[in-house]
Amino acid sequence: ALDQVVDRVDRGNDRGSARLWVDRAFAPAGAGTVVTGTLTGGSVAVGDQLELAPGSRGVRVRGLQSHHHDLQTVGPGNRVAVNLTGIGHADVARGDVLVTPDAWHESSIIDAELEVLADLGHPVSRRGAYLAYIGSGEFPARVRVLQQSEIKPGEKGSVRLYLNRPVPLLPGDRYVLRESGRDETVGGGQILDIDTA
Repeated sequence: ALDQVVDRVDRGNDRGSARLWVDRAFAPAGAGTVVTGTLTGGSVAVGDQLELAPGSRGVRVRGLQSHHHDLQTVGPGNRVAVNLTGIGHADVARGDVLVTPDAWHESSIIDAELEVLADLGHPVSRRGAYLAYIGSGEFPARVRVLQQSEIKPGEKGSVRLYLNRPVPLLPGDRYVLRESGRDETVGGGQILDIDTA
């Protein structure tokens, strides 16, 4: 089972499997559901069967558009509007992720580096109400500082983030961490490892 998870994680990269973070969903007259976002991995073609995470909701690509041009296929790094069948626009939210089925492992526990902003007026510890910004999503998170009790302003350290829901992630993905109680950005960094259990 672990080999299958590792294989799915390995295939979920910019060379292969699609991943598009949804930043908007709407329903133009006569067009069904349209989602927009930046395709960060793989390619998408008209007729593809995809899934929306969370929940592995199956959808089909009815049409593609990038910069007001209709396309049959689109590759990574492009802003794209994807016309979907199989789901209503009210069932899609900012931070949902359009992915290739069975190609991504969704995890809610991640290890990451955290570089704390130098001008932050206090160290970062496990105390506080945090939000992790990954892709287009905003995820409530608990933070556990690893190997020490806190990370001081201007310093780097390792943290474990416990997100409020599973997300399709890879090592190397970037994130920003905010403390919602104080309404301040505390830092950010890159994801180092994801829980594959």
